[in-house]
Amino acid sequence: MSEKILPFNIDILQLTDALVQGIKPVTVLDIFENNSKDFHNDGLFSTEIFGKVGSSDRTRKFSYIQLNASIMHPIIYKIIVDLKGYYEDIMKGKQYAIFDKVNKEFVKSNEIEGKTGFIFFLSHLEELSFQHTQSNRRDLKIVLFEKYKTKCLTDKIVVIPAGYRDFIIDKEGKPTEDEINGIYRKFISKNNLLSKDVLKSNNESLGQIVYSLQETFNELYTYIKNMLDGKNKLILGKWAAHRVYNTTRNVASAPVIEVHDLDDESNVKVDQTQIGLYQYIKASLPITIHLLRDKFLSNVFVGENDIKLINQKTLQSETIPMSNDTIKKWTTDDGLEKLITSFSEEASRNLPVIIDDHYLCLIWEKDNKFSVIFDPSILKEEDLKYVHPITYSELYYITVAIDSRNRVGFVNRYPVINFGSIYPTYIYLRTTSTAKRMQEVSYPPVEGEVLGEYYQYPDITNDKYFDTIGVSPIHLARLGMDFDGDTGSFMVMFSDQSKEEIDKLLDSPIFYKDFNENANFGSGYDTVKYVVENMTA
Repeated sequence: MSEKILPFNIDILQLTDALVQGIKPVTVLDIFENNSKDFHNDGLFSTEIFGKVGSSDRTRKFSYIQLNASIMHPIIYKIIVDLKGYYEDIMKGKQYAIFDKVNKEFVKSNEIEGKTGFIFFLSHLEELSFQHTQSNRRDLKIVLFEKYKTKCLTDKIVVIPAGYRDFIIDKEGKPTEDEINGIYRKFISKNNLLSKDVLKSNNESLGQIVYSLQETFNELYTYIKNMLDGKNKLILGKWAAHRVYNTTRNVASAPVIEVHDLDDESNVKVDQTQIGLYQYIKASLPITIHLLRDKFLSNVFVGENDIKLINQKTLQSETIPMSNDTIKKWTTDDGLEKLITSFSEEASRNLPVIIDDHYLCLIWEKDNKFSVIFDPSILKEEDLKYVHPITYSELYYITVAIDSRNRVGFVNRYPVINFGSIYPTYIYLRTTSTAKRMQEVSYPPVEGEVLGEYYQYPDITNDKYFDTIGVSPIHLARLGMDFDGDTGSFMVMFSDQSKEEIDKLLDSPIFYKDFNENANFGSGYDTVKYVVENMTA
């Protein structure tokens, strides 16, 4: 007799006192101990709770927040709201109701006869029932609710290891941390409102505070679920799919190679892969956001709520208060990510960067030289004709161009069938089909002073952009790639260690020759052969 095969089931986590025995809870909002740089022993980054910074303990030790009241698991909360939407209004205290003990459901009522609030709802949770229908989806939700309605309440919130959300101070002295820490702090601060007097009162304010804890639990669940769930997230996007976060998938095209002087450092080299500007800033998103803030935004955000921009009509600097839209779009990671993603729209690339009806900054351009102008008052009158507002293509290119030359990456084409299906590469950034070679200078220019060389400065009169990946001919055979629509993935390495390793590899004969001293790569590919044959026939 064959063994019955059971489906793969995941249960709701139920934190009991026994499960957390020996684990110290997080209890305070403080990051550091008083007047020190040591993490608080009872805080979210405690070395006593989570282990020393840099240790393996810090990525495996969990903790929890002990609540003074019980709340529902977010999955059960969502099921309840999906099955009957107005139940949420009862929990929020917006709808009065009575509990029908015969039909085991809440019935809408008035202020005189009914009750409302989260505490009232929870008092009948275990009695609550839903009617089955002909909908399979609804019935599955009811089955799940019935299974867990007696054990879906918890007064403990799991805190993930500090190593995944650590408090870090960067090279400039700015503190950074994961957004999930803010959600944990909400739990602690709201829980602190549940004093013994409030708990004894059992009044409306108690229900509001407890429901606010429920909302925070829902927020925490959604935050973690969004990281894990979906094709592009942690589970399917990392372990169950062949892709890496922040990579780009691009159509392959023939590389553009023009050589006028063999000694020109701007020439495309055999160990470089050409990548379009949009593809690069998406693949290097964290780097792009950091550089954008450092090179441009730090020059215009002059206060907590003020921004220094350039009047479109007078071309003079003005300090104005930031609108809410500007704060979301230009100061948050999510806002900047959406802004960068919108660069995929070709029609927007040569448009000026406008914030709250003002220009971000100006570009002075003359004789293959340019300068970024944040304060137009320094411009000479005769130079005004050489000035234009910075466009999105110029903004992003100036932001990443020089840094991209010190970056390395990988190109790969699935399926990975042999050595060379994935290869390390240096990066050659491309913009418009008629890009210009420019030098960045200070303004007014100082003779002999050059702030930076830009080999592919975008021609803002040209709307034809390089939006593909230009693979060096020596890699085509190993990739099994040609230019009839084949695609390849491109990823940028962020760490200095990755750069060092790839530098060593690309500088080593071992990478280019096999054990029999034969070349691993070469231009002997069908496409190249046919072109050469036709050119020499």
